Amino acid sequence: MVAGMSGPVADGPVAYTLPRGTRLWRVHDTEYDAEEFRPRPGGGEPGTGRFGCTADERFPYLYAALDDTTALTETLVRDVLFRRDREARLILRRTLWNKRLSALRLTADLRLARLLSTADLASGRQDEWLIQTEPEHFTLTREWAAAMRRSAGWAQGMIWLSKRDLPNAAVILYGDRCVAKDLLRPIPGAAVDLDCDAGLDWLDAVLEPYRIRVSRTV
Repeated sequence: MVAGMSGPVADGPVAYTLPRGTRLWRVHDTEYDAEEFRPRPGGGEPGTGRFGCTADERFPYLYAALDDTTALTETLVRDVLFRRDREARLILRRTLWNKRLSALRLTADLRLARLLSTADLASGRQDEWLIQTEPEHFTLTREWAAAMRRSAGWAQGMIWLSKRDLPNAAVILYGDRCVAKDLLRPIPGAAVDLDCDAGLDWLDAVLEPYRIRVSRTV
């Protein structure tokens, strides 16, 4: 669940303070350290996800969430739909190859653009479509996010209601604006490697209430 402080910003997005000490969860490739931002894309290459950078607005970034289930569902079941009858949704095992869930602790306050209500969205001249649209429209949502970032130079990232894990929140952090030393500190013992047998069993247990399980064959 979302907890934090907020306040209005004139003529633009509502500001939200994510306080020092907040725990964040992140699913990432094992080739990256838990606190490592996705590198700035090369020239002409776009970012990924709902609010990553565009080919023209390039910066390092990091997606995370305030709950482990949010990080997992936003990353792993973005395109996974329910099947017929009462069967669970399936995550293909191959999509977990070299994936890890890590927990991080903020060492400083962060000021984010807030998209947690209809009023928040309206402050950015948008509606629920922005945070609920499917991945085929992410090129458009990234263009909107780039425009918002240009107009809100104070924003170190964004926070919004997760489409896949209501009523929890997801965040994106901008690497070029999150410059405090050791801003994200890994929490020892909290990481889970998702591509091993123990990780698969843990994932099945955590996502069982969501009627999601991992296929052991593909």
